[in-house]
Amino acid sequence: MNIQTILKHSVFKNAVALVILQFFNVVGPLLVIPYLSRVLDIEGFGQLMLVLSLSSICVIIIDFGFNLSATYNIAKLQSDKDAISKYIGGVYLIKIILLILVSSILLLYYSYKGSIGIEYVFVVILNVFSISFLPTWFFQAIEKMKNITLFVSISKILYVCLVFLFIHEQNETLRVFVILAISNFIGLLMAIKFIYNEGFSILRPSFSQVKEIFSNSVEYFISRVSVTLYTSACTFFIGSFSGLGQAAIYSAGEKLYQASQVLTSTIAQALFPYMVKNKKSNLFFYVTLIVGIILSLGCVVTSYFAKDIVLIVYGHNFIDSVPILKIFLIITVINFIAVNYGYPAFSTIDKNHIANYSVICGGVVQLLILIALYMNSSITAYNVVISILITETVVMLIRVVTFYYFKIYGLKNENK
Repeated sequence: MNIQTILKHSVFKNAVALVILQFFNVVGPLLVIPYLSRVLDIEGFGQLMLVLSLSSICVIIIDFGFNLSATYNIAKLQSDKDAISKYIGGVYLIKIILLILVSSILLLYYSYKGSIGIEYVFVVILNVFSISFLPTWFFQAIEKMKNITLFVSISKILYVCLVFLFIHEQNETLRVFVILAISNFIGLLMAIKFIYNEGFSILRPSFSQVKEIFSNSVEYFISRVSVTLYTSACTFFIGSFSGLGQAAIYSAGEKLYQASQVLTSTIAQALFPYMVKNKKSNLFFYVTLIVGIILSLGCVVTSYFAKDIVLIVYGHNFIDSVPILKIFLIITVINFIAVNYGYPAFSTIDKNHIANYSVICGGVVQLLILIALYMNSSITAYNVVISILITETVVMLIRVVTFYYFKIYGLKNENK
């Protein structure tokens, strides 16, 4: 395979688009984080991270696993525009119902707990709506990620500019979140328009179609909720039981870890629809090996300069984030292997359910560790990141061992 062939390959084109997309998704917030960590006090920064964590949990519930199931099923439908348009309509109908449910729960949480203001609740709902209704799964499935890259990039640039223009005081945490919600909403409006520009639409599906779309995504949803236990929910968990200061320190390391996932998640997202259609495991193996080696070397170098990075990005108030960042760098490599040996790998042998089961096992492991930490009053940012390292390692081992077991088992059956 020569360079020209690689450059023209759909996986390469979508990977480039996804890199740009993830670059703006992560670098956008990273550009303002050094500014916000200095303008807001550590408690205000912790509160912002806590609300963002709550927002992420809500997004995962409303997404209902469609970022995986819808990508898989639309990719299988190929170019049947009418069927795909009805599928989009079915996904959005389910999301509307879930949005109403989540909004009701948030209002109940506010009335019971009262740890965040009612104004935060309404802004969270707008932000959750804007993110969860973004049809990334549609453009990923039709392998035209350049479209979604455009409007997500515009919304992130808008967010960065507005933060620098309007945030100047310690007590402006809410205003930061309002700016984020409005920017994401503008991106959503552009995304919907692009669906129609591609010749598709949002059509009303039949009840049986909605039921099928819902049931096909339940397993993916359970797996995404399980992943939430050792990803998005951790900041909310730490902030609720250990204080906003610990949440801020944890989030500082986590945000830099999320920046590294620009690469890890991009490779998997680009490979997934291609593997569904072509089942070529050789390409998957070489991509994972080469990128994995480069990523590992990058993490070693970054770990050496971890203290300098934290001081430059966040300032002296966040120096306790250094050991947390170093653990997250180890997790980065483990997560890369786990993600690639998830849906992209198992789609080549038509066993995506195993990828789902592995993260459910991971969620159970993480839940048990968090319960143990809570019972021993040991919930700290460092202890939680260690629990994530354990959980990610368990998920990675389950996926790699199981994949090669079925691969070797399948070859033996073919040779009989």
